[in-house]
Amino acid sequence: SWFASTHPDGLEWSILRTSGQEELEAPKEGIHGTLADVQEKTAVLPDYDLKAAESDASADPSWPAADAGTSLSGLLGGAMTLVLVFAVGFLLKWRIRSKQIQTA
Repeated sequence: SWFASTHPDGLEWSILRTSGQEELEAPKEGIHGTLADVQEKTAVLPDYDLKAAESDASADPSWPAADAGTSLSGLLGGAMTLVLVFAVGFLLKWRIRSKQIQTA
């Protein structure tokens, strides 16, 4: 997160260019609004930041902007991806071995 770009990514850039807004207005009613409320109340790392850090939004980030919330988000995301890759690899290996045992 220290070296993450402060410029918008492709999706944010295209939304800004087509609508003139950085974010589109989401419906406040219906299932979308209900699920957005649930997510807002239960998110552990909202917007890749710690909940307690939301009150310190007035701070001017200087480069490199070493932020505990975004660093934690990056580390957790990387670890979760690594665990998922190992789990899929383990399941595929287990499946191949079980087929080899059945045909033997």
